[in-house]
Amino acid sequence: MRLKNFIYNNSRLFLNRFNLVLLAVIFAIQIVGCNETDDDPEVSPSPEFVSAIVENEMPYDVVATFTKEVILTDSAGFNIQVNSVSATINSVSGDGTDTLTFRLDMDVIFDDDVTISYDSSMGNAEDTSSNPLMSFGPVNVTNNVDFQFDYLIDYVSSEGSFTYDLYVGSDPKDVYFIFTNTSATTDVAPPTVSSNNYSFSKNRAPNTGRQENINLDELFPRGIGLIGKSEITEFNRISPAYFNKNENSNNIVFPEPEAPLLYAIDDAYNFMNTSTSDLIPSTCRYVGSTVYKTLIIWVANDCWHIGGTKANLVTPEMINTIADKFLITGDDNDIYDWVANIFGEEWGAHDYSNLIVDDDEITILLFDIDNDNSTTGGVGGFFWAKDNFLTSSIDYSNERIMFYLDAVMLATPDGETWEMSDYLPASLVSALAHEFQHMIHFYQKAVLRTSDNNSETWLNELCSMAAEDIVADKLQVNGPRGVAYNDYSAGAANNTVGRLPLYNYYNDVPVTAWLSYPDVLKSYAVNYAFGSYLIRNFGGDQFLTDVVQNTYTDYQAIEYALSQAGSSDDFSKILRRWGAANLLSDLTNIQSSDNVTYNNSSSGFDFGDYKAGSINLYNYEYDSYDGPYIWSSLPDTDRGYLSNTYYHAANDITGQQSWDITLPDDMKLTVVVK
Repeated sequence: MRLKNFIYNNSRLFLNRFNLVLLAVIFAIQIVGCNETDDDPEVSPSPEFVSAIVENEMPYDVVATFTKEVILTDSAGFNIQVNSVSATINSVSGDGTDTLTFRLDMDVIFDDDVTISYDSSMGNAEDTSSNPLMSFGPVNVTNNVDFQFDYLIDYVSSEGSFTYDLYVGSDPKDVYFIFTNTSATTDVAPPTVSSNNYSFSKNRAPNTGRQENINLDELFPRGIGLIGKSEITEFNRISPAYFNKNENSNNIVFPEPEAPLLYAIDDAYNFMNTSTSDLIPSTCRYVGSTVYKTLIIWVANDCWHIGGTKANLVTPEMINTIADKFLITGDDNDIYDWVANIFGEEWGAHDYSNLIVDDDEITILLFDIDNDNSTTGGVGGFFWAKDNFLTSSIDYSNERIMFYLDAVMLATPDGETWEMSDYLPASLVSALAHEFQHMIHFYQKAVLRTSDNNSETWLNELCSMAAEDIVADKLQVNGPRGVAYNDYSAGAANNTVGRLPLYNYYNDVPVTAWLSYPDVLKSYAVNYAFGSYLIRNFGGDQFLTDVVQNTYTDYQAIEYALSQAGSSDDFSKILRRWGAANLLSDLTNIQSSDNVTYNNSSSGFDFGDYKAGSINLYNYEYDSYDGPYIWSSLPDTDRGYLSNTYYHAANDITGQQSWDITLPDDMKLTVVVK
């Protein structure tokens, strides 16, 4: 009985104690629960970062979300990086909400790596209860920007055989391959290209049966205005081999000119042409002087309007017009100033005893070049360095600083009356600038800076055509661009004028080759196109100055001028950029840093003292084909040295694409997508 009572009493005691403990636990839980209510701001948690995103519609906005509303005065403390480079945050919006939008000073593009971070010690972001935003990051931002672009250029580094992969996004694009033979001396086999990912749905590229013979009637419906003669051009290139170098130039005793070399109108002289017996009886028809120079113009007797026998004859009006174009009193108002200010003086001191001394005279001889009496064109003019030598070295030298112009072409009008703006006379004015560059080039390059050769022909001609281009508006003559001199836009479609229609059609001719007639017209066209690209991207007149005033006579002269303009490109890389510029010349929104700009809309290109017009190669037409010649199937012939071949690889494609490509040695691939 006691045992029962003991058990009973102790069990009651145990239950009473258990109940007390249970009540205490319940009470404690209630207290904790009360403390966790939102009514106590002192223990309210800080806002935290959740995620961030960039959307395709607003590629410049990074949108970040947080656990609570965020208040801030500026973007201090936030750091957004694009490809590990901090982007500038122009503004932040969404204050007082749980979503902040950070507007960048740039667009995020497809495949950019974007991160966001926040340092609370530097920022002022907090919630509505003044709890500071907690530091975070850097964390990845979701990039939903699709691959959208106006154009894309990829200078592919792969060589030999490889698969080229390309993602072009959801917006249909055309793909072009430019194959550049970078060898300076050797033609190479054509590349091979195959793809299983697309087929052409349209085709603006030509068939492989291109007409290789120049259509002269289409190219020059109003007459051919050639500049220079091949044998004279070659003489000018190699003539430094005839220089007699004086070992001690301080002891040179130069012969004095025949006293006095002062000419008067109606003076007569027999100019020597190709030999001492090949004479051109002529009469002085103009003498004009400025402070620094004297211009003397002679006309062959059979070309003068009194007593002449040619189809069209030179008059005093024509002589005075030419004279005023070339040299007139005043500064920066004539061909002499405009061209010499770029390239330098045409003659001066030197170290060679068999070259003539400087007398500050320039002679122009007007005669019927080739004695063809042609009113439909021909050789318009030339500079012949033989005349810079004393007759003791070259016996048929005229011992003058001079150049030659075709008198019949100058005198040929378009209609009943003669105007300087007529087709052939205007071409002669442009020829004055062209040949004057050759005259200067000989002195600045061959005499002053080299001793073995003058510049290679392509380089010298590039400079002369660039001179025509860059002074066309000053001359008030339409230059090789084929657009009106006072129109700095790219002109209208279906343009068949100037050098560029022929260039488009034969745009795979090697830059540094100089072909024979009539294919030499292709060489002129290619080198004008190349030079026009260079001056529009690398400094205009200053670039030309740097090409001439250095010791290089080949492609290295271009590389030197590029380096002076701040470019590290070598010649092969600049050929690749030029190729891209060809295909993008119909666009006016090219990034200047890409150095592929031909077309600057109606503004043209302003270099300070000189201007040049825009070029859209798609505006030019030759042989019923408009725009650059782009192959739809690759040619099976070797590709010329230092040349570009353009290939239409795909059209209207989207998404991921790939091509299997094999490049021969020395060939590089550039891809243009637009």
